[in-house]
Amino acid sequence: MDPSSFSTEALTFNSQSGTIAETLEEAPFYPPLPSFDFSSPRTVASFDARQGSQLGQSNFFRDARWSPDGSSLLTIGDDRTVRLFTLPTELLTLTLPTRSTSPPLSLSPTLVLPQQSAIYSSLWYPTASKTDPATFCFLVAGEGLPIRLMDAGDGRIRASYTIFDHRERFVAPNSMTFKNDGSKFYCGFQDAIEIFDITRPGASGHRQHMSPSKKNKSGMKGIISALAFSPDPSNSLYAAGSFSRSLALYTEKTGAKQVLTFRGLDGAGVTSLKFNPYNPTILYSASRRSSCLIQSFDIRFPKKPLEAFARPEGRLGDSEGKGTNQRMGFEVDLWGRYLVGGDKNGKVSFFDISPESNMTLEGEWVQGEKKAGFVLEAGSDAIPSSTLHPYLPLLATISGSRHLVSPPSSESSSSSSDSSSSSDDSSDASDEEEEEEEVASSLGASVAVSGLASKGKKDAVKKTKGKVANGKGLGRGALGEGGRDNFRPREAMLRVWDFTGRPKGATEVVDNGREGEREVVVEVEVAFEDDAIR
Repeated sequence: MDPSSFSTEALTFNSQSGTIAETLEEAPFYPPLPSFDFSSPRTVASFDARQGSQLGQSNFFRDARWSPDGSSLLTIGDDRTVRLFTLPTELLTLTLPTRSTSPPLSLSPTLVLPQQSAIYSSLWYPTASKTDPATFCFLVAGEGLPIRLMDAGDGRIRASYTIFDHRERFVAPNSMTFKNDGSKFYCGFQDAIEIFDITRPGASGHRQHMSPSKKNKSGMKGIISALAFSPDPSNSLYAAGSFSRSLALYTEKTGAKQVLTFRGLDGAGVTSLKFNPYNPTILYSASRRSSCLIQSFDIRFPKKPLEAFARPEGRLGDSEGKGTNQRMGFEVDLWGRYLVGGDKNGKVSFFDISPESNMTLEGEWVQGEKKAGFVLEAGSDAIPSSTLHPYLPLLATISGSRHLVSPPSSESSSSSSDSSSSSDDSSDASDEEEEEEEVASSLGASVAVSGLASKGKKDAVKKTKGKVANGKGLGRGALGEGGRDNFRPREAMLRVWDFTGRPKGATEVVDNGREGEREVVVEVEVAFEDDAIR
């Protein structure tokens, strides 16, 4: 389909009513406010990323995003595969058995799109809706390939947009965001931002060089790792963060010139940014290897963070508690009530960020950080993404990260004869290996170094450190002789959680055929104008 047929009406912030409107004038329809019951959340649907994957037990999900209409889930796997899940009718209508022993629904992808290289970023079109095929699409950026606009209905490539470096090689952006009206999208990569017109595929984008220069001394070095537009349509503000621990505000008119710079950023580089939809003056930021889960900033007072949101275990200062290099996303619901983020230990924290004083969650303050009002045990591995459904009390989480598999015991037994003659040397080498493995694991990856000399092991760790620090993915060689087979996640699950609880006056007792057991079915009618989620 011709990209010029896109509707450029996007979800934009209405500063008068404090809501998100479909157009700048007024919203003809706005969905009801979903009510979350935190007393008994449960898994209602799931899918294992290792199922049918070419990586087998080594695969896991890296990212998951709801479509703007809430009908579908877009996931990115470590096996370089895009999977699209269409939610079952039972989930979209909230007609589900309420017994906690009821097994979750088994999800199956409606689209499986293998890519030629590692996927750096992905992004839904702002008004993507299953009932409007022209808008039902998303962007995918892969290493060494053009950015592709893909149809979410049949998986075909609608259009492509290219970024070239000084050697005429394709550049994959590490971050992407759409302008509020959906007419342009911004791509962040090394020392620059490329701006594309969605209706002009194949045309060169406009490049903004972000690094400091004689003309622009207030630049931003490094990879632009996160981008976010302010939801306020009265301005063209957008935030940009980098892996070099920089966070600043820009406008379309000023280009690469910073409007302001935020101070007090924690961690070793920004991984995710989001504005508060209800209060566009508040910006939320997540960083890798940060002592807190999320930070918030007020654009009116940028010299220090507004709030710090604590990890479930609190602020940790030791090496084990400095977070992870893995990109960890977070979510803010459309009404600005809840801030949701996962951690590397399988926990998802809910924070009350509403200005109202009578909200459900009441987090305490400990050592200057706000504690979560509710913590969900979402899995046994890291939670790279936890995303709230746009209109329903549903949460989607993914789990998984790389963990070094123990080497075969045969290697240790074969070297036992040599170890007896040089016990002192072997003990020193063992201490060096433990220290180097700790360094490598703190970088988010371990290096298989058995059988190499001490100098070679140090060089291997240094090379891995450089690749991770530069934001590049780890190739097969960097992962050791066995490649990805040396690393496996503890689990690799996509789960959908239900927070509806049990509404009064909406229960029906059904005989399930088992002696002494009855099943309660809750039927909740949600009035949606969209046929896909009615």
